[in-house]
Amino acid sequence: MNTSLPSGLPTLLAGHRTERGFQDGQDGAARFDRPQGIAVDNTGNVLVSDSGNHALRKVACNGAVSTLAGNGQPGYADGVGSAARFNQPWGIAVDADGVIYVNDSNNNCVRQVVRDDASESSASVSTLAGNAGGKEGALQGAGSADGLGASARFNGPAGLALDTDGHLIVADCSNSLIRRVTVAEGRVTTVAGSPEHGRGFADGEGTAARFNFPAGITVDGNNNILVADLFNNRIRMIVGSAACVTTGVATRV
Repeated sequence: MNTSLPSGLPTLLAGHRTERGFQDGQDGAARFDRPQGIAVDNTGNVLVSDSGNHALRKVACNGAVSTLAGNGQPGYADGVGSAARFNQPWGIAVDADGVIYVNDSNNNCVRQVVRDDASESSASVSTLAGNAGGKEGALQGAGSADGLGASARFNGPAGLALDTDGHLIVADCSNSLIRRVTVAEGRVTTVAGSPEHGRGFADGEGTAARFNFPAGITVDGNNNILVADLFNNRIRMIVGSAACVTTGVATRV
């Protein structure tokens, strides 16, 4: 895997500069289609939510690209390897044990992927939280309800991160909410924003805050949540147990 030019400038890791497709292979022989989310596991593998191919891909340290789950076709199904289905997977995160979490955006779910060390093709996909409506097709099961597992609802979940307590933080983009999901049981709560008042722009604590299609999210070493608030053109910060939202950067004119 060639990761840098002599000048130190970055170069191609995997895939083709102009062609898209769905193909495993070595380095430039591999193909992706609108890869959306990316994470690195504790052994240095790059994990990719390949949105247009509705699949979860892995780029190994030697540049070999393989498909962990999904088969290139949209749908909704838990299962192992190519039997699983996603519908435009977006945000991705991986914990210290190598368990992968994916925001399955058009299925309005958070999925969990557990790899078998002996066989990458046997990665097992299950639904941690949300409900795709029990049938294939885009935008099933949309809503904004907090709750446990399948009783919770999302609407176009995008960015995804793990906080320092091991909980998942979800940028619930089309709901303009920031949500928290406990990994142990899949319990969903709303950290900031209000489904009753909808999108907008306001700093404040918890439900008093407003976002406008938050898309990207990360968590710093102090457990502060940083949000790319897409249509407000701002970077927001959420601090503390009271979920106090402030604006770090304002670029809208």
